[in-house]
Amino acid sequence: MAVPNRESSEREIGNPTFSSKLATTSSCHPQTGTNRDYGEGSCMASIFKQTTTRPLPIDAETITKNGKRFVRVKRDGRTVLRPLTDCGTKYRDESRKWYIKFKDRNGVWQRVPGYTDKMATSQLASELERKQQQIQSGLTDPHESGKLRPLEEHLAEFQRFLGDKENSTKHVAQTVKRVQRICHGCKFENWKDISPSSVVNWLALERERGAIGVKTSNYYQAALKEFCNWLVKDGRVPSNPVTHLQSLNPDLDVRRQRRSLTDEQFAALIESAMNGPPIQCLSGPDRAMLYILAAWTGFRRKELASLTIRSLDLESSPPTVRCEAGYSKRKRNDIVPLHDIVVERLRSWLEQRGQTPASEPLFSLQTKSGGLRRTSKMMRVDLTNAGIPYCDEDGLYADFHANRHTFISNLAKAGVTPKLAQSVARHSDVNLTLGVYSHVEMNEQAAAINALPAPPVTSAAIVRKSLDNGLDNTTPKMSDETPVVQIVVQTSGSGCPELAEFVTNDGNERRVENDQKPLPQKALVTLCQQLAEGDDSSGRGTRTPDTRIMIPLL
Repeated sequence: MAVPNRESSEREIGNPTFSSKLATTSSCHPQTGTNRDYGEGSCMASIFKQTTTRPLPIDAETITKNGKRFVRVKRDGRTVLRPLTDCGTKYRDESRKWYIKFKDRNGVWQRVPGYTDKMATSQLASELERKQQQIQSGLTDPHESGKLRPLEEHLAEFQRFLGDKENSTKHVAQTVKRVQRICHGCKFENWKDISPSSVVNWLALERERGAIGVKTSNYYQAALKEFCNWLVKDGRVPSNPVTHLQSLNPDLDVRRQRRSLTDEQFAALIESAMNGPPIQCLSGPDRAMLYILAAWTGFRRKELASLTIRSLDLESSPPTVRCEAGYSKRKRNDIVPLHDIVVERLRSWLEQRGQTPASEPLFSLQTKSGGLRRTSKMMRVDLTNAGIPYCDEDGLYADFHANRHTFISNLAKAGVTPKLAQSVARHSDVNLTLGVYSHVEMNEQAAAINALPAPPVTSAAIVRKSLDNGLDNTTPKMSDETPVVQIVVQTSGSGCPELAEFVTNDGNERRVENDQKPLPQKALVTLCQQLAEGDDSSGRGTRTPDTRIMIPLL
């Protein structure tokens, strides 16, 4: 409940005069008009008038009554007496309204304004008292006021809450704007109106008309969830109606997928920037140094825009560059070591720039309005001048953030362990480092495949050699032209010469030995079964031989 914003209200709680005022004006029962004594910890309500001190008018008339000094002042067209303070330069004045003091269900004293009429204020105090008793007894909903309160009022206080948590101004504005768009699009006015299905439908319509993608849709949903969770934790509503909503898979609708630059492409980019005209108020050498720092530190655009001379420590071992926590994405002081060649380039670049104030940014990336310059436009122009496509045939972009992809991909190529790469990239999840920012080229994949051991050789010559080693001296050896099936049949037992007399295979056509006709299929199956009866190496189970599989040419 609202507390009256009066300068003296908090100061007068322990004031003896204020306490006596409570005693004389509080707890008047609306029906009987009698005062009631409320014990310690009671939630009973009391009414009172707030007192404030005002300067004594110059021409004020003071009198003494019953040993106390008073001043005559006009109030609402009539003259009233007001007591003077001890110093005699001010007097105490009463508020026109009556106020109500009571303890809520949590035992916290609350003050709410009443009316100018004492009886009406007493009735309101009794109503508040009865309501608190019902809440404590579980007879009424303690969240009733929060449910019926407009969402715009909740959202205004949520915005102040986010700001008090030292979130960036951009994050606070973006989060609140997303929640407002959902509430306006779904026509949510209070908590009872929030419907998960309405949220899902509105987000789907926004995606269908191309206003947002899947990833942005997840951001909108997350903002609404954060707002509803705050309502629950702050005791305003009983539950979060959208807590069960799940995020969509952003990989199914990637609006901009980036690629890393090869060494040759990056060298051409630097050469193009060095010789190019100013773009977005940045000269060619400044853009070249910006690209190098981005690709050798992994710093993002906002982080690079915050760098000053103080951020560089080129004399330490190793040389480092520091990004303050206020500009880092993870809100920490990030210190990244610098490559020796990068240090040389930095020193040469700083000498060419001349004297630079310690507090001045190294790169003029911030506009007068407080935004950041379009670094993607710089990359597009410099890549085009270098003959490198901004978007390749696979739909992969090489915008400014692609320099960070290049940085992490080069770490992987250098054989850096995944844990170390995650730490240098300043990622909270190693899957983000390896799955999103590490790119592998086709020639690198081919090199990895060729680095595998060769598979075992399984040529026909090795098969024939294995069979030759298992033959005795009486069995004829196979030559490269000897059909495999013919030799296998000839060496399969005592009865097999009879079968070999009918069956041979030269790999191309059927041939009949001794001018005899081939056996019919049924006769051949019968012959195979008779020969198998005398072969100890064969199984004793009943089988249905498929001669079309065993001997394909039959």
